[in-house]
Amino acid sequence: MYRFPMIEKAKSIMRGVVDEAQLDADAYAVFSSDVGPYHRPVSGETQAVLLGLGSGLDVVAFLEGSPDLKVTVVERASDYVSGVLDRLREIFPGRVDNFETFDEFLQRHPDGQGGRNLFVKVRGGFAAEFLSRLHQIESRIVTLCGELRSAAMDPMDLYRRLRDQGVAFYLNFSDLGQRIFTSEAPAEVEVSVVVPVYNVGRFVDNCLERLALQTLRRLEVLVIDDGSPDDSGQRADDWASRFPGRIKVIHKKNAGCAAARMTGLEHATGEFVGFVDGDDWVDVHMYEDLYRSAVLHHADIAQCGFTLAFDHSGRREPVAEGFPALTRGGHPFLGVRPTIWRRIYRRSFLKKNGINFPAHIRRFDDLPFQFCALVHAGFVSSIPEHYYFYRQERPGQDIAVRDGRLYVHFEIFDWLDGQLQNSLTRKVEEQLVKVELSTHIWALSIIDEKFRAEYLSRASAQIFRGRRHLSWWKVARLCLKRPHDQRSWGRRLVLRGLLGGRVDVAGQTEVLGSVLSADAKNS
Repeated sequence: MYRFPMIEKAKSIMRGVVDEAQLDADAYAVFSSDVGPYHRPVSGETQAVLLGLGSGLDVVAFLEGSPDLKVTVVERASDYVSGVLDRLREIFPGRVDNFETFDEFLQRHPDGQGGRNLFVKVRGGFAAEFLSRLHQIESRIVTLCGELRSAAMDPMDLYRRLRDQGVAFYLNFSDLGQRIFTSEAPAEVEVSVVVPVYNVGRFVDNCLERLALQTLRRLEVLVIDDGSPDDSGQRADDWASRFPGRIKVIHKKNAGCAAARMTGLEHATGEFVGFVDGDDWVDVHMYEDLYRSAVLHHADIAQCGFTLAFDHSGRREPVAEGFPALTRGGHPFLGVRPTIWRRIYRRSFLKKNGINFPAHIRRFDDLPFQFCALVHAGFVSSIPEHYYFYRQERPGQDIAVRDGRLYVHFEIFDWLDGQLQNSLTRKVEEQLVKVELSTHIWALSIIDEKFRAEYLSRASAQIFRGRRHLSWWKVARLCLKRPHDQRSWGRRLVLRGLLGGRVDVAGQTEVLGSVLSADAKNS
């Protein structure tokens, strides 16, 4: 991709023909990223078609930067247009031609003539005319950019159509305040859903039925039978036989949920990938709406709301959150409980950032995956619908564990620390400490008494290990500023850290005073 010439050089060519105010206004649209990174011809495009002339700065930029390029301008005749075109032809002889309508251009250049070589840029006034004739030219377009209106065509329909043609595009739907763009290869599958199953035979039929009936047409369901001793795998096979092409089953030896999810991720072919637990279920509209949200916001992650579904009472409890429709970066969500199953993730984003599941960790693998994904996310989109139903009170769930299996948390945070070495800013490290505190305090509140002392000692040692950005004092303050129902455990973690001899005597006195003062106020 060539570099733009200086704005002033392009403007100087058109001065005297176009007034200065219009040049200034057009310069912003032409030379900014208003229509994204795909707003000028690249190698392989020998002809540019501009629907709408404007000030002519586009033409100057294109021709200055690519000596082999020819430009066709589609614009209705007027004295102004004639003056601009005359100046362009004077500076770039033999490289600029003009048609008054898009139909005239198409008659002279029918589809298939000249091969695939077009760069096309559309200004708003030509949006409807262009979209009504898109079928006549789309097979020749390499790159498309510009401004459109949603009334002429649904943005999702256009996204799918252009993507399937292999067109690189960046289009601004100014009436919606949304942009659609991609340069990725055509996608036969838009969303892959990975479903690990193990001892969920009672529930898996309900789960797979909702996935089989999803309104999103280009969806694949990858069921990973993690060596389940019950009939979960057989039930999944039955669904695969009823919905061939949509549901696929992979049988493997038992290795834990992380390894099962990783197997699914490795076999996924979708533009996006999601994860559903085999004992949960989703609304049939979930992936259609999440995919639309992700595409229209060009988000790396899209998420919906979720409902706690209690087995014994039958109670349904939607979880209130109120997230904005679009968030720049995933950092605002780093402290949110692990809920990877109510999201979809752009697969190329996961691959680019090396985001995987730690296959050696047997439980709670959703925590490190979520944290890494949110640290690297460019945009996260949210829809308010509570589409995911998260089953509670099922025997065998990880959240029901109360014994030494909770020690897996130490493995998780050691692994996360290594994974985040190159992206651990001060803010991220502070969020990581808060997540560690929440996790360890939750574990301390439920673990069996005979394991609690050892867990407390190990948790304190991990929390107060040497940090890249945060001092011992900062970590201690984070412990002491926990919500009211967690403060007692926060103080115990600090005291254990002090007894570990990790700070100087004067510092111990200062923090010990804070801890004792807090105890006195709450006694």
